[in-house]
Amino acid sequence: MIMNRAERRRQEKLIKKQKEGRTEEATDQKAIDYFQKALICQQNSQLEEAIQLYRKALSANRNFIEAYNNLGNLLRNIGKPEEAKLIFEKALKTDPENSTIKSNLATVLQLQGHVDKAIHLLKEVIGNDPNHTDALNNLGLLYYSKSRFEEAKEVFEKILERDRDNTDALNNLGTILHYEGNSEKAEKLFKQIIDKIPEHFNARNNLGELYADTDKMDGAINCYKDALKINPKFTRSKRNLGFSYLWKQDLDNALHYLKESAEEQHNNLYQVKKGFLSKTRIKHDYDQLNHLLNKKLIDKKYTKTIEQLAQLKDSNEDPVTVPEEVEDLCQKIIFLPEEKNIGKIINPDLDVNKIQKDFRKHEPAEYVVIDNLLTKEAMLEIRRFCNESTIWKTEYGPGYLGAFMGEGFASKFIMRFSEELKTTFKGIFGDRLLQQAWAFKCDNSQSGVKIHADFAAVNVNFWLSPESANLDTKTGGLIVWDKPSPPDWHFQDYNTNEEKIRSYLQDQKASFIRVPFKENRVLIFNSTLFHETDQMKFKEGYENRRTNMTLLYGRDLRKN
Repeated sequence: MIMNRAERRRQEKLIKKQKEGRTEEATDQKAIDYFQKALICQQNSQLEEAIQLYRKALSANRNFIEAYNNLGNLLRNIGKPEEAKLIFEKALKTDPENSTIKSNLATVLQLQGHVDKAIHLLKEVIGNDPNHTDALNNLGLLYYSKSRFEEAKEVFEKILERDRDNTDALNNLGTILHYEGNSEKAEKLFKQIIDKIPEHFNARNNLGELYADTDKMDGAINCYKDALKINPKFTRSKRNLGFSYLWKQDLDNALHYLKESAEEQHNNLYQVKKGFLSKTRIKHDYDQLNHLLNKKLIDKKYTKTIEQLAQLKDSNEDPVTVPEEVEDLCQKIIFLPEEKNIGKIINPDLDVNKIQKDFRKHEPAEYVVIDNLLTKEAMLEIRRFCNESTIWKTEYGPGYLGAFMGEGFASKFIMRFSEELKTTFKGIFGDRLLQQAWAFKCDNSQSGVKIHADFAAVNVNFWLSPESANLDTKTGGLIVWDKPSPPDWHFQDYNTNEEKIRSYLQDQKASFIRVPFKENRVLIFNSTLFHETDQMKFKEGYENRRTNMTLLYGRDLRKN
């Protein structure tokens, strides 16, 4: 959030005092002028200008708390948490007991991974002001992020004791109850919000997710559509609609909404500009735009951007400050290839019965390796989609980019592939639904994805790069351990807590298999098994980047 309710109220009071000619909060006219110009720039997404104007306001008046607050929030929101932290800390030297500053500093500490420090700070705020609703709500959300659900519920219930119609608390409490399987109570809370505030699109979406999880797909679709009538730009509901139609095997509508979700995220003209890109993004986008230009798939008007990226990719900075027009273009999906009419996708010569038996013989650590999974035509088609689609916008770790189904990694081919895989290997997938699909691209010698497990029941990891790209035929693939995540672990435990995972595997005396990278090879395995990308060494060159596709089916672990 750029500005919470407490911040808005504080600024409204400040502007009112200025109009009345009262500046007893040590804010002189020059500082206020800079401040108001900064607000206008921020509203128009001119963020670099806003930052400079807030700094000028603070130069004119070192005690201008509102300027500190807005500048800190802005720096946080554009991905500069360390700078935001320094600004909030300066503000606290001016006003050590300012609860709004402390509350916002807590959100920065959370972003930096210092959740316990953030919790301590919010408790300090609440200790001084037990009725500080924003701090209480943020504390509940922090408990939720740490999977401390009972404590989170207590906080939201405390808010509701004082304000029974507080929609933030009702919504957050409903989300926890839904997660815990208490669908009836969660449904009542979401409906209570909607009755009070019919335009609350978030509650309508959450009600839809609850219906989807209880096999009421038509009800879910209606909720998502209602949410979009209120907020046509709400990408979460668009993505949810895409998956809902996919589960109903309505591929046309599924693709329509998943593409709309990606379009809204990447091509929205009001997208927040950060003013910088990572070196990984710059190098990838430079290589990809050259690739597209050489194949005459994009207009020569992009030559200027390519030349700018050529200069930026050798910068000593990371992230690199970039011109607005470069960031604007790189954040958009400027090209998607036309799909070819592919016949059979799965190789018809595979021994399906043997593959399914091989998968089951490793129970409970099921896995199977299949070579030559796709027909040659299908293999070339999915590789072409990954090389040519300008969908690679999110960096998921040092050196690797990814795109999920709601972020651009969606096509008729991918949907057909997901269904054909499932129907071909019924003995592996059963009636499990596709929960998510994505692809990752790695720099040629990066470490890849760290050790983790996924919430799904079955994981499909498929390798797309040319055989000749891999310089070490014994590595480059995946390492899979023979121990699954304990069923009572929460998402943060099994998906991101590397120290806890490795300690657990050591205690369990776990062993692992190493499956080397190979073109057109797929590893299908129990998704609750811990796994990680193996070390890799690939040739330089855009088309040689290690590219893999992942599909998740069913659910076996907690999603939170």
